[in-house]
Amino acid sequence: MVIQLNDTPGYPLVMRGFYYCARMISEQYGTVFADEHYEKIQKVYSIWIC
Repeated sequence: MVIQLNDTPGYPLVMRGFYYCARMISEQYGTVFADEHYEKIQKVYSIWIC
């Protein structure tokens, strides 16, 4: 979990959200799924509190 305290960090916050979701999915490779078994990828959720 990451908390963003700066509301103007110098980059789009939505892109940061996409990056973290993609990173959580890629961390599953080798533990949850391997090779081309993409059907085993678990859902990833991102909750934004504004």
